[in-house]
This record gives sequence, C-alpha cells and structure tokens, in this order.
Amino acid sequence: MVRPGGVELRGIFLPACPLRSLVGLPCPFCGLTGGTARLLHGEWLLSWQSNVLAPLVGAGLVAVALYAVICRLAAGCAIELVHARSKRRVWMAALALTFLAWVVNLYRHFAAAAG
Repeated sequence: MVRPGGVELRGIFLPACPLRSLVGLPCPFCGLTGGTARLLHGEWLLSWQSNVLAPLVGAGLVAVALYAVICRLAAGCAIELVHARSKRRVWMAALALTFLAWVVNLYRHFAAAAG
C-alpha cells in the first residue's frame, strides 16, 4: 500500500527514497528494503523484482552466518582480507554490483514510464 512519503509492506511503514523524492529517478538501493523484507518472507521472485541486490544481500548474509558458525566457532580458522589487492577486489565487486542495480532500476523506471 503506497502512502505519502513511503510504502506500507505487511503493516510496516517503509520511508520513500530521498533521491527519488527529489529528482524522480530511483537510486541503486530503491526497493532494497522491501525486497529484503519479501526475501525474509520467502518471496524470492518478488524480492528480485523489487531490487536485484536483495537476493544477493540475502545470500551474502547466509554465507557470512555459515562462515561464522563453521569456520570461526567450530574449526577456529579465519579468512582475513590482509592484502590491499584483496580489499580492492571486494570494493570493486561491491561498486560493480551497485552500478548494476542502478542500471536495472533505471531501466525498470524508464520502461514503466514508456509503457
């Protein structure tokens, strides 16, 4: 349900995106909160349709949880990002995914406006 200044999803009010409110264009993270909420309710397709990053965030959280339980607690091992090259790769991947999400959001925005 759309309300002034945001959306209500399953009884929870989600505020609107400030960039979309000011400029009228979606940001890379538009729909991420709603997509994550849908993901937590098991609605994978709706989550993907809300924002392409939502399933990736969910998969990342599951991977971190498994790493924390299996490696850190059970085996006592650690994966460290010590090298600057490793940190740079993580940041570049995050930037690439953010850019991809923005391209998809802009495509969906302009496709909806045209059709």
